[in-house]
Amino acid sequence: MKEKLKIIDAQLSISFGFILTVVISILINYDVKQKILNKKRIFTDDQKRYINLINRIIFSLIVIYSLYISYLQYETKKESNPDPYIHQIYANWLNVIAALIFLYIIYETWNEEGISNTQNLI
Repeated sequence: MKEKLKIIDAQLSISFGFILTVVISILINYDVKQKILNKKRIFTDDQKRYINLINRIIFSLIVIYSLYISYLQYETKKESNPDPYIHQIYANWLNVIAALIFLYIIYETWNEEGISNTQNLI
């Protein structure tokens, strides 16, 4: 019972984290739109870059934590039916790889202005 509650609480935290990163992504994309329309912006270009970087780091930490929670779920179910949880672990590994690629893209395009550095797709 205690372990199940820990996992549920962790999944709630992960969900709130994803919501936070999506809201930040919406703000960044709105700022890019305002720049294209020559309207008042929310962020400067430097602020936008750093916020985007922080957002992607948060996203990376969330997916790593999600991988850990999937492993905990696997551990609790490995005697009964571990197969779905193994697949969930594989899927989370792919999410971690994707998050690291997103971070690499930020690094590679840090001083560029373009879609790869402004568009924040999650």
